[in-house]
Amino acid sequence: MSAAPTSALPGRLAPTNLLEFAPFATTGLRIFVIHNRDILSSAAFQSLLAEIRTAYDAHMRALLAAPPGAGRARVFHQRMDAEMESASQWKPSCRKGCSGCCHCEVEVTMDEADLLAEAVRDGLEVDRTRLSRQAARPRKSPEWVVPLSPESRCVFLGDDGACRVYERRPSACRKLLVVSPPVACVTIGAQTSPIQVPRAEILLSAALAIAGSGITSIAKALVARL
Repeated sequence: MSAAPTSALPGRLAPTNLLEFAPFATTGLRIFVIHNRDILSSAAFQSLLAEIRTAYDAHMRALLAAPPGAGRARVFHQRMDAEMESASQWKPSCRKGCSGCCHCEVEVTMDEADLLAEAVRDGLEVDRTRLSRQAARPRKSPEWVVPLSPESRCVFLGDDGACRVYERRPSACRKLLVVSPPVACVTIGAQTSPIQVPRAEILLSAALAIAGSGITSIAKALVARL
């Protein structure tokens, strides 16, 4: 299951019956499946679906065996890091201090929210006033698309532009793989080149299917947990 630039994939989504074992399959996974259905032979495509299901089931077993909350988030992140190794041939263009994506609406599972809340309870200070304002925004609010807006700045982003919870950062951050120039991420209308990693999408699809997992913005989830 090789990675590919997201922009190179078609916009149609896979019929739900192709991924009936994954009721909360991500858009990325569904696009990957329909893309391969169009280019592979029937036998090769069925083999791919079997491979996806095997990986999905293995992830589900591992996540369900982990303790709910921060413990399961850690297992989730360990597996996400391992799956991202499958795309190691792609070198991200962003570096420490490149924080364009740290001003976006990043979504997390509730297990990940527990892990982030743990960091705050351990003594990490965050701007709770700004956090509350961000949490009050409706999903996909246009306020999130203003490049490097101070009001959209992640409460875990340090003054040096580096993540203060890097070891506990959400899966959305871990699986983000952009190879276009960093300036494109903060320029309205610029073309970015995110790489889609199917193995990471399979894992996220499994995590989303766990009862009570849910997914919402960091701000909304953190306010709920704190």
